[in-house]
Amino acid sequence: MRLVWLVVVLTVILGGGPHAFAATYYTSPSGSDSNPGSFSLPFRTIQRCANIAVGGDTCFIRTGTYRETVRPSQSGSAGAPITFQAYPGDTVTLTGTDPVRGWTVDSGSIYKAPLSGTVNQVFVDGQMMTWSRWPNDKGPDLLHPTLATTDSGTGIDRTAGTETVVDPALSNFPSGYWDNAVIWISAIGYSPRKAWWAQTGRISSSVPGSVTFPTLPLDSSNPHISRVPGPGLLSCGEIRRARQPQGVVS
Repeated sequence: MRLVWLVVVLTVILGGGPHAFAATYYTSPSGSDSNPGSFSLPFRTIQRCANIAVGGDTCFIRTGTYRETVRPSQSGSAGAPITFQAYPGDTVTLTGTDPVRGWTVDSGSIYKAPLSGTVNQVFVDGQMMTWSRWPNDKGPDLLHPTLATTDSGTGIDRTAGTETVVDPALSNFPSGYWDNAVIWISAIGYSPRKAWWAQTGRISSSVPGSVTFPTLPLDSSNPHISRVPGPGLLSCGEIRRARQPQGVVS
């Protein structure tokens, strides 16, 4: 009778499905990724849990801010998902941002701080900021940026393979000031107009009143289309001056 009873118990355990041995892990800002991930010895990062969790497992995340990108190494299933959730009653923030520290005065009211890696956006007190640029933007509305317009003299030198944008407002900047900066410009040209196209290029040279950059073709099938100034055909754009590896705000 004892032998039969043991066989029955083993059959139930082994046939319990994917949830039979589901694990529960914990993470906390005060933990360590060398810990076992238990309630009393939690992981430090959510990614540490994501590295080992399998279908049916749960990762409880304790209160705090986690600055990381989480990529589960394995997949769960509809019947046995991998669950990541805040521990009951806790408040969790998962963010892709990193704090910028080490600010020093650059000049006047402009401050700078060293940055590393690729920077796509800058936030101050949760508000997205506009990158240092010309002309200065009047607000963070990405759909209605403040743009400059070109003047006569704008055009393409097909022999040199360059394009020059002229704007009297650029006269306030010395020669070379915009060298290696990035220009964003709309692709307005002769018919067929490409008014909704926009392009970016690297400025190769600059003098007061104009900037020059390698030609940006508007239409590969019609290379004669070019940006020109004039009523209804005003090119507009912005210029961002690279100041790597430092980020500058004013």
